[in-house]
Amino acid sequence: KCKCVFNDKLQEKFPFLVEVTKYDVKCEQCGSTFSVAHGGQSDIGNHLKCTKHKKALTAISSSSAVITGFFKKDEASEADLLVACQEGTWAYHTVNHGQSFKSMDCTSKLIKKMYEPKFSSTRTKTEAIISSVLAPMAKEELESDLSKATYISIAIDSSNHKHTKLVPVAVRYFNPDKGVQTKLMELNELPGETADTLAIYLTHTLKQLKE
Repeated sequence: KCKCVFNDKLQEKFPFLVEVTKYDVKCEQCGSTFSVAHGGQSDIGNHLKCTKHKKALTAISSSSAVITGFFKKDEASEADLLVACQEGTWAYHTVNHGQSFKSMDCTSKLIKKMYEPKFSSTRTKTEAIISSVLAPMAKEELESDLSKATYISIAIDSSNHKHTKLVPVAVRYFNPDKGVQTKLMELNELPGETADTLAIYLTHTLKQLKE
């Protein structure tokens, strides 16, 4: 049986998919990389039904609320701006300590009841703040640092979580103001961990950074 490839027809129908190889694509909505070699459009259909993609769509749909709620207008009161900063800080705290977004359902209620009645950042809003505000900012800072760095080293590895293969790409460089820095450049799910698959993924990641 011949393998299916990601062609122009599929690209037109699913514009949020980016070709990694002729057999593998990356979903810009949830960040996953998967293969279309087995069933072509049916592989894409199966991806659209997966839990990770559905959660990403939920976060995207709430991003407009984050933009209007997290970034306040000029006439917003100082108290409202303070609450927005608090919600952003707690979102960062949640990710920095490896806590689940679900934990914010409980944390948000406690903060709201004990300290700040206006505080409201449950799992959906917290995830949206991370993906739509803090993650892009961190990416911009990393790109700015790397553009000034003289020596850069790249590391890649894979971690299996049952049937999920997560592949992080880490970068290490020297910043004159902060010293040696180690940052996560990319983290994606790959269909396999062969040398060719990892090499293509790493090359694609580096080309994106260069662009």
